[in-house]
Amino acid sequence: MGGDTPDPVDADFNYDYYLIRKGGLIFAGVLFLVGIAILFSKFCHPAHKRRPASTEK
Repeated sequence: MGGDTPDPVDADFNYDYYLIRKGGLIFAGVLFLVGIAILFSKFCHPAHKRRPASTEK
């Protein structure tokens, strides 16, 4: 009745927490850099600064 033996169902799930943490930090860093790039890109100008369409006929 002791809990010393591992459950055979969970035997395949040995997580490498260092690798998961490292991958998560890299993913978060990439998303952060993409967000900063979007904020400072030329494609994110406010609508009032765009050149109005010509209405001449």
